[in-house]
Amino acid sequence: MTRDSLGNLTEYQMPIEMPALKGSSAEFIPNLNLPHYSNKVFKLNEITLDSFRIGYIYGGILSPSLNPFTYNQTNTTSADNTIYEVWLTTNPVSITEYEIDGNNPYQIEVFPNPFENDLIVKFNIKRSAKIFYFITNNLGQIIQKTDNKTYPDGNHELKINLYKRTSREILNLTVVFDNKYYVTKKLIRE
Repeated sequence: MTRDSLGNLTEYQMPIEMPALKGSSAEFIPNLNLPHYSNKVFKLNEITLDSFRIGYIYGGILSPSLNPFTYNQTNTTSADNTIYEVWLTTNPVSITEYEIDGNNPYQIEVFPNPFENDLIVKFNIKRSAKIFYFITNNLGQIIQKTDNKTYPDGNHELKINLYKRTSREILNLTVVFDNKYYVTKKLIRE
């Protein structure tokens, strides 16, 4: 977001999203050790560092789905107590913009699919990671969820048992790696 000398406000959407669709009701806490005006706007022209922490983003609403309040899915949301550092990196010599690498280094295999009650999720991680998963139905309701668990590097298998709820349904399994990377697979229960 920027405001020019005439007072015109322009807002830009970044090409990335916060992990777990966070951001709603999050609080930005500015680093007031940096030069700033009385209204807490930074005096960027007085900062000579190439990279510096401008503050933190704290809390907000954690949601596994987009716009949960629009679609009356408030039961899928929860309060979040994560703190993110926010850094600003300048490069006055370059005329190119930094590209944000949106690649997801994680992949999963799910089988059997279609399944009845049991399924297996296989994944390989190159370094230790905190991992959890949740399963949603076609209404976006979470029907099963696990807590974060730390896994060492290497190959892993998760065995998931879902008790039969209907004769046939389509579900979505989302595996979250380090609260940052998401891999979602469609499941068909027969």
